[in-house]
Amino acid sequence: MTSNPNANLDQIIDQAVAKTPNCKMFMFILPFDSGTLYPNLKRISDCRLGIPTQCVVHKKLFKANDQYYTNVALKVNHKLGGTNNKLKEKLPLFDKPTMVLGAASVLGDVTHPGGGSNAPSIASVVGSITPDANLYVARVEFQESRIEYIEKFQSMFFHCLRLFKTKSGVLPERILYYRDGVGEGMFKEIKRLEIEAMLKAFDQVPKPYSPNIKTPNYRPTISMIVVQKRHHARFFPINPQDQDRSSNCPAGMVVETGITHPVHLQSQAGLQGTSRPTHYHVLHDENKFTPDALQELTNKMCYLQGRCTRSVRIVPAVYHADLVCFRARCHLNNLDAWSHSSQGKSDVKPEDLASKISQKLERGYVMIVLGDVESLT
Repeated sequence: MTSNPNANLDQIIDQAVAKTPNCKMFMFILPFDSGTLYPNLKRISDCRLGIPTQCVVHKKLFKANDQYYTNVALKVNHKLGGTNNKLKEKLPLFDKPTMVLGAASVLGDVTHPGGGSNAPSIASVVGSITPDANLYVARVEFQESRIEYIEKFQSMFFHCLRLFKTKSGVLPERILYYRDGVGEGMFKEIKRLEIEAMLKAFDQVPKPYSPNIKTPNYRPTISMIVVQKRHHARFFPINPQDQDRSSNCPAGMVVETGITHPVHLQSQAGLQGTSRPTHYHVLHDENKFTPDALQELTNKMCYLQGRCTRSVRIVPAVYHADLVCFRARCHLNNLDAWSHSSQGKSDVKPEDLASKISQKLERGYVMIVLGDVESLT
């Protein structure tokens, strides 16, 4: 159906739902590539209706090449529950049920910086729920401004545990936790608070446990790795025969100075300019992974990002957690309400907004659907 984009979007979408009540997804062809139209569409579909949508721009749709259509098809397939890619061999270190967990926290004042900003921080937790780690569920929460640790980590993580058991039929025996959005000065504090929250979530799991759990109490082993994207390290090959087509180091390159030190992993192939590697810090490792094994696993998982046809820069769990945070920020109507004012105050209380959105989530709304990320309650 065709409609005026300047008309009432809620009414347009309600009419579409009424005409196709069993539709599982809506595709919108937009007349332009900016403005408030896109975030408003996502707000309505995500928060009010719980129906996934795919947006394409008219100009790109009818003048695009095959790669553009492929990228759109990848997104559509995942939003409808399909699987786009799978490794030929089983992921290393996945000899027992393993959950790959990703988490991110985004300060709400990223868009409008200022000392007087009281924008809410946005926190997301994303967990794999299949043995191949190619399907994820997500939770998103709003919390007080400028908080780096995730206040409701226990309940968000427990939600992922519950859905892992529902989907896979067993509880995970390993937790591989990748954490984004943490400065080095917060490493110890984040590790202490969020691992404590994990342990409390384990205690919440009701008995009887799944058949693979033989111990009286449920206690999987945890490995926690911090993922840092913002740094100035760059690497380039000295010999021309060692470079790829973009004159960068080939995908999968690892730079380390010792077995106890953080490593740089460049899992993506270069497209333009000098590729930037990702910095991984192992903060906690009950699984006793060898450095080579953990590096191989991390690199291989970077090929499982369903929205892409090649490897990506960070593991998909963190990739999705970042996407969830930024989508949630789209739902913050009128961000200027939290930006700095002359009195340093705002008429809108961020905790009130967070409470309303959390209530929507608890009532069973689908909050986020991005790529192969599904937020189910």
